[in-house]
Formats: sequence, structure tokens, C-alpha cells
Amino acid sequence: MFAQFLVVGLISGAIYSLIALGIVIVYRSTGVLNFAHAAIGVFVAFIALDRMQAGWSYYAVVPGALVLAALIGLVIERVVMRRMAGNPQGQTIATLGLFIFVQAVLGVVWGNMWGQRFPSPFGGTFKVPGIDLYVSYDQVIVGLAVAAVATGLYLFLRHTDIGLSIRAAADDPLAARLSGVGVDVVQPVVWVLAAVLGTLAVVLLAPITLLENTTLTLVMLKGMTAAVVGRLVSFPFTVAGGLALGVAESMSDAYIQISGFKEGLSFVFVLALLIYQVASNRRSTQVRIA
Repeated sequence: MFAQFLVVGLISGAIYSLIALGIVIVYRSTGVLNFAHAAIGVFVAFIALDRMQAGWSYYAVVPGALVLAALIGLVIERVVMRRMAGNPQGQTIATLGLFIFVQAVLGVVWGNMWGQRFPSPFGGTFKVPGIDLYVSYDQVIVGLAVAAVATGLYLFLRHTDIGLSIRAAADDPLAARLSGVGVDVVQPVVWVLAAVLGTLAVVLLAPITLLENTTLTLVMLKGMTAAVVGRLVSFPFTVAGGLALGVAESMSDAYIQISGFKEGLSFVFVLALLIYQVASNRRSTQVRIA
């Protein structure tokens, strides 16, 4: 039982981590907290499901959905974010407005509770040798995808010119401009990456749960929690925070079973982090005074 709930928690945590990575890469590079991150993914996934119900192949629809997400990310950067350059607070509010707009579109076109299982060619489960544990192939795909994305982001940011430019722009945008870094090139790449990551997270999660608007919005908020655990800058701590939250939720289902407790764990995580941060700042202040 423990192993089964542990796997479920790790898979949920992997999804939270994947959503959070997109949030973190935008915040690190632009200072914008992107509330519309997962909503874009949900919107594109609904379109993808429509196409598959019309007879299109999964292997054509999913890559096409990621391309569409990239185009949407580029449009958001060009039409909205670039016009508000230098005003990250205003840009953050704009993403909240975009989130509300996308939710309204989803409700009008598909309905707020339009829950259907996203078809996947990786259906079925297998038994892990040696233990009483069954894992679905879709769950394995999620784990592999998150590991690949986290590794790919690490290598991209450290070993490519555009990745190094993103890091430079995140550390000090003014110094990056003075050093000749093309910040105007960096930001479209960042928004495209974020939109693709959000869509990938939804497409991977929907075959395991349901493609349903309200639930996936809650998943986005849990991704925000993982991003806060990583202090909106650290990829490793963000992934660790997402996995820890997923495991904690799963174990609460198994052993605590108090109504509403699982939904409140995100708040507990953020509150614990804030308390720790305040305590750390207080200790640092006392050391300086001494």
C-alpha cells in the first residue's frame, strides 16, 4: 500500500514540478509571476482533444499542440508583455487578467466541468517485479518527461548561448544589455518555453485524471506552491518541492483521510516556508547586530 501511494504521490509531484518549472523560468528572467501559465496549457489541450475526437492521430496532435502553445506564448510576449516592458508588476496583473479571460473562454466553449479522459496510446499497467506495485505506462511517461525536461533545462541554461543569455538577463537585465546580451530576444524564448511546458504538463496529466477545467486550475495553484518552495529561482528546489507536495498529498489520502486536509497542504507548505524565511532573516539580523 505504501509503495502504491508513494508512486501516485511522485507522479502528482512530477506534474506540479513540470508546471512550476515554467513559472520559475519566466520569473527568473522577467520578474513576472505568470498566473496564466497552466490555463494556456488547458486551453491548448482542449483543442487537441477536439482534434483527436475528429479522428486525428495522437502522434500528430500532441506535437501540433506544443507548436500551438509556442505560438501562443510568442503572441503573449509580443502583444502584451512587450508593450508593458519594465513594469513586471503590471505584467503580472496582465497574466491574471489573461487567466480569467481563458477561463471564461473555456467555460463558454466547452463548459466549466467538461471532463473527458485525454486519449493516450500508452494505456495499461504493469506489475513491478518483486513488490506488490502496479504502475501505468502513462505514469512512467510522466516521470521520464519531467526528468528529461529538468535535465534539458539545466543543460540549455548552462551550455547554450541563448541559455546563458537568459541567465544573464535574470541576474541583472541592465548589465546584460550593457554587455550586449539581446534581452529582447531572450524574453520571447522564455515565454515560448513556459507555454510549451505548461501544455506538456496538462497533456501528460489528462490521460491519468481527466481533462477538466476546474481541477486543472487547482493543479496550477499547486505548481505555484512548488515554485514558491524553490523561491521562484531554483530549479532543483522547485522540483523537490513539487515532489514533496505530491507525496504529502498522497500519504494524507492513505493515512489521514480528513476531509479537506489534502487540499490545504499547499497552504501548509507555503506557510511553513514563510515561517522558516522569517526565522532565518531574524537570525541573520541578530548575527549582524552581535
